[in-house]
Amino acid sequence: MGASEGKINPEKLVDLPELPGVYIMKDFNDNVIYIGKARNIRKRVSSYFVKHTELSIKLQKLIREVTNIEYKVVRSESEALILEATLIRHYKPKYNTLLKYGIRYPYIRITTEEAFPRIVITRVKSNPKSLYFGPYSSVKKMRHMLKVIQRYFPLRSCSIKLEEGKIKRKRPCLDFYLGRCPAPCTGNISHENYMKIVEELIMFLKGDRKRLIEKLRDQMHEYAKELRFEEAAYIRDKINAIASTPINNKVLEKRDNSQEEMEELRKALKLKRTPEFIEGIDISNLFGNEAVGSVVTFRMARPYKKGYRRYKIKTINGINDYSMIKEVVYRRYKRAIKDGEIVPDLVLIDGGKGQLSSAIESLNELNLELNVISLAKKEELIFTPYSSEPIRLPKDSHALHLLQRVRDEAHRFAVSYHRRLRDKKIRKSALNSIQGIGKKRKEALLLHFGSISRIKSASIEEILQVDGIGKELAKRIKETLR
Repeated sequence: MGASEGKINPEKLVDLPELPGVYIMKDFNDNVIYIGKARNIRKRVSSYFVKHTELSIKLQKLIREVTNIEYKVVRSESEALILEATLIRHYKPKYNTLLKYGIRYPYIRITTEEAFPRIVITRVKSNPKSLYFGPYSSVKKMRHMLKVIQRYFPLRSCSIKLEEGKIKRKRPCLDFYLGRCPAPCTGNISHENYMKIVEELIMFLKGDRKRLIEKLRDQMHEYAKELRFEEAAYIRDKINAIASTPINNKVLEKRDNSQEEMEELRKALKLKRTPEFIEGIDISNLFGNEAVGSVVTFRMARPYKKGYRRYKIKTINGINDYSMIKEVVYRRYKRAIKDGEIVPDLVLIDGGKGQLSSAIESLNELNLELNVISLAKKEELIFTPYSSEPIRLPKDSHALHLLQRVRDEAHRFAVSYHRRLRDKKIRKSALNSIQGIGKKRKEALLLHFGSISRIKSASIEEILQVDGIGKELAKRIKETLR
């Protein structure tokens, strides 16, 4: 969305999506001057363009400088919050004051590298030997979780250096008397029993509730059999607390991992910007029949199904993957140009050098510059336009895993559409009226010959080559289709 210096055309605001995400305001020199998050991007951005007298002086000054607004759609407000923080730290816009100086969301850290691990709240992943859970966008929810942890998974929080079998203090601190620490520093708990608490806490924070609750139920029943009712009641309350406490960090952990994947991919491909918006393209055809193409969209390293598209191949007869790729790429991005769509940061073609060359031909015809690569199966080689030698990433590479997910999803989407068209053709087939021909035999005949016209022109001997077709049925097929 663009405009002349210091002005945004309000009519353009209706083109913004009514989806959660982040909006990026730029000035006349294309500098990012403000980044914000929203549950509804259109509604939030539109709120800036009311009468200036209703805005603060700071906002009035901001709006006077804005000439262009971009946006990035995500799946939820939580993702928008994390993306906003990431972008602000990257661009450091002058009108953002809270996050541009490096304020980060907190993690729960378990110092598993220590003999008696501690639980620590931190905003920086400083030690790779520790386990980190988060980041948590809601500090309030994280603190509620900490109360549950202190009550039912009590671990020390002090920085005393403890060693197994050695007592460091004669008397425990206040946390012991409050039930927040089992006081390993005094020898009050064995190393084995302390590590059992650590193990349970890790299960809890990883979201492995089912296994943890099953384990605790077994323990509760044992206590009840031994008439240790007070301890059984404590375990019962612990189970209830675990079941009722939401572990909201899963989406945020995925978001954090996604950022790492995209950044690794950017470096591997030497891209100028992080590939937050990727499209994957594939072809599906069987002996050249009912050929289709698919385009899948990934945003922030995850499928964005609203952006999926599928195409019936119109200009190619027979088997010609290269020309089919060329057709799909041309149709997809010609429409993108016509509709003024935001184009992807990266296009991934399923295939090798030939498929990549075909895609580039179409983009050249459209005078469109896009980052485009192909990923070949088997050896998983990445082909790029700027090198004759393919890129081979390690099998455990996060960047490669991201590309594989895009490629495999494009393949799945193409194949599913191809099957749907093929099944539809089978249902409408002239073979329906022939006694003894069911769905499996129809499918077998069409797979073998490719079309009704080819079955019609086939001899009885040729029809007999199809599995499940006997001589009498072959004659019946030939007579019906004559």
